[in-house]
Amino acid sequence: MAPVPCRIHGLTSEAGKALNGAAGFINKMDPSAGSTFGARQGVAIFGFPDNKAVKTENLEFITLPSTVLGIGVGRNFLRDTFF
Repeated sequence: MAPVPCRIHGLTSEAGKALNGAAGFINKMDPSAGSTFGARQGVAIFGFPDNKAVKTENLEFITLPSTVLGIGVGRNFLRDTFF
């Protein structure tokens, strides 16, 4: 599975509030849980050494323009930098 870019939102615990707005990549997704309320996905967040388990409903899937346009010259740089 290729990492899926996302942003975290809607966390209400004290520890979770610090993660709201953080961007990262889903790198451990449970495909069977994609539409299951309360399912958690493994998210690698920039600046944190370990994955965080975040509920699917607290993730906003985002598109990185550099990955959409990352074909041709420079695609290896983009792949190595973002993935």
